[in-house]
Amino acid sequence: MRKLAGSQPMRRGMVNLSEFLTRRRWLVLAAWIAVVALAMPLASKQTDDLISGGFEVPGVQSQIVEDALADDFDPAQSGGMGVVLSAEPEATPAEIDAGVARVRTAVAEQGDAAMTPQAAAAARAGLLSEGVAVVPLTSSIPASGLTDVAMDLREEIELGVPDEGVTTYLSGQPAAYAGLQELSREDLEQAEVIGFPIVALILLAVLGSAAAAPLSSSARTISSAALIMTAVFMVFVLTGVPSIKELGFGTAVAIALDATIVRLILVPAAMQLLGTWNWWLPGWLDRLLPDLELEGGSDRRDGSAAEPAQA
Repeated sequence: MRKLAGSQPMRRGMVNLSEFLTRRRWLVLAAWIAVVALAMPLASKQTDDLISGGFEVPGVQSQIVEDALADDFDPAQSGGMGVVLSAEPEATPAEIDAGVARVRTAVAEQGDAAMTPQAAAAARAGLLSEGVAVVPLTSSIPASGLTDVAMDLREEIELGVPDEGVTTYLSGQPAAYAGLQELSREDLEQAEVIGFPIVALILLAVLGSAAAAPLSSSARTISSAALIMTAVFMVFVLTGVPSIKELGFGTAVAIALDATIVRLILVPAAMQLLGTWNWWLPGWLDRLLPDLELEGGSDRRDGSAAEPAQA
């Protein structure tokens, strides 16, 4: 075994890493917590710079182009945002007035956009006569800044849901960008929540236990898969579309960090700390799950061995 390990540098390195993680698991966990704590300020500020395409970052080309357009054109005409109101057939005039006032107050609280009294009056008239009104919002900031306003309004107003007889929607390019970003975050969170347990269950089903899958064996599969995926997404950096470049580069970096820091260091150290708790299941869930027999059989639940077949 020593000769085999010595003849394979990668395997030898993974064996050494596995032994280090076993001996220093508390140190690894503490270092990981410290890294996460240090990254929290950056994580909280990244949306300020990236959520609107970097238009708010001083000195970048996006901001330079935006300033040049603002010098030659009215910022209010560079791409606006509006509110679409729809009244239920049974909505009363009082409910319509309350709905328009509610939306106008929510817009005013954002500070960078407003619904003028004339627009509010036109909205009331449109809702009373036709049941639908499109209300433009006025703003002195560029359209790129309205994306943040749209995101705040999405949190303040429950869009697409009737509220006392009036349903509110947002329209315009900034609103579309805000909706796309919100859906992207939700999909990413769902993928993270579902993906990791599925991977863990597959590993448990295939490998059976931690003892059957030492880091020296599984690390080659993890690192090879991560290397392939990282290389694939880095290809997108060669495209001429900035948004595709950002997507490809960000995904490649995320996969590389996940494979090295999380799956090769943090997860093995956490498994060493948890011990037998890695395989714990609630009793009710254990009864619902089927008993899988890999490679010909396994011990029964009651601990008795299966009877050998008689010739």
